[in-house]
Amino acid sequence: MNRVFFKPLGMTQTGYLLPDWDPSLYPKAYFLGKVEDDTNIPKYQKANRISWMLKANGGIYSTLSDMHKWMSALASYEVLTEELINLLTDKHIERSASSKSFYGYGWSLFYSRNSNTKFVAHDGSNAFFYADIIWEQNEEPLQVIMLSNMYFKNMSSVTGKIVNIWHRPEYSPGEFKKSTWGPIAKFVWPVVKWFL
Repeated sequence: MNRVFFKPLGMTQTGYLLPDWDPSLYPKAYFLGKVEDDTNIPKYQKANRISWMLKANGGIYSTLSDMHKWMSALASYEVLTEELINLLTDKHIERSASSKSFYGYGWSLFYSRNSNTKFVAHDGSNAFFYADIIWEQNEEPLQVIMLSNMYFKNMSSVTGKIVNIWHRPEYSPGEFKKSTWGPIAKFVWPVVKWFL
């Protein structure tokens, strides 16, 4: 992946083992927003392999800058042709007719209620880190990329609120309230840590 995709795009801060990352850039992880832990990058580097849990879900470390490079390369057809991008982000499965929500090839697709503006999105979490991307495909494409070193229930609404602020400056998202998981996090954390 590094040779074919990341290196040609200048994505030097993206990968599984990240051999050139400055250790001062390693993020701390917060399990359910409470229990702080060090990143597993040094452990994976020392073993020269990653956890089996990351092999299928794509648990790649990256930065906002590199993710912007990736999304810009997709939008400008540097990674795939326009025909393949259209196929990738086309409606293949209807998720909810009432909310105009569909699934493409690896991307969630939805359309604004007031217009036919198309949004391509995906999020993911491992209970420590959370990532979310919304890519608005219109004449003036918009990308909202969020990476976080903690995850809790309300995180998934943040990128949508940013899109609303962009389109409607009068929109006020209200106060952001994070979940209170403290007692549960401290009980569950040792079990989760064992799997990593």
